[in-house]
Amino acid sequence: MGSFIFTVLWFFISIAFLTMFIITIVRIVKKGNIKVPLISSIVLFLVGFACFVGIFVALPVSDNYTVSKNDTETIDKAKNTTNKNSESKPTKQSTEEKSTVEPSTEEVKTEEKEDNKPNREQKAALNSAKSYSEYLNMSKEGIFEQLTSKAGDKYPEDIARYAVENLKADYKKNALESAKSYINIMDMSNEELYDQLTSSAGDKFTPEEAQYAIDNLDK
Repeated sequence: MGSFIFTVLWFFISIAFLTMFIITIVRIVKKGNIKVPLISSIVLFLVGFACFVGIFVALPVSDNYTVSKNDTETIDKAKNTTNKNSESKPTKQSTEEKSTVEPSTEEVKTEEKEDNKPNREQKAALNSAKSYSEYLNMSKEGIFEQLTSKAGDKYPEDIARYAVENLKADYKKNALESAKSYINIMDMSNEELYDQLTSSAGDKFTPEEAQYAIDNLDK
């Protein structure tokens, strides 16, 4: 009912506003007094706008969007029932997890030993590395490069790395033996001998290993 009243008011006020607006335009063209019609037009526009807003405010709210207290309680009960049922029924995943038998510690250790067992190529590379260390007194990096070199043993890098990491060698002793071999063949200063032992184009010993060799030459 309220919206109907606002609609009727808005209709008549709109007609009055248009009338005053036309009068104002005519007086502007004729350069007459426009103060009274202009103010009337503004007032009518504002009142008409208020009536237009009132039409929508007074519209009845649809019953479809109203949720009664009983409906709310029914929804809550349905949710609670669903939650209880889901808690009481074990899920398929949890049942499978319970039925799964975990492997024993001994089985896990056995599998780890089998995984860590070297293959044929790793054993061969390790034996070659031992020979290079014992008979040629080579450094760790020198052995690695010899194992992977295309002009050498041609092992893959991972196989060669396994060999040098598992080789039990005294590289300081190897550096000392290499230093003795150099000074037996030629006369070299300590600095020149150090450079030869550590050079990337030479023996590739670490600085610590090379210094140990020089410090122990006279012993």
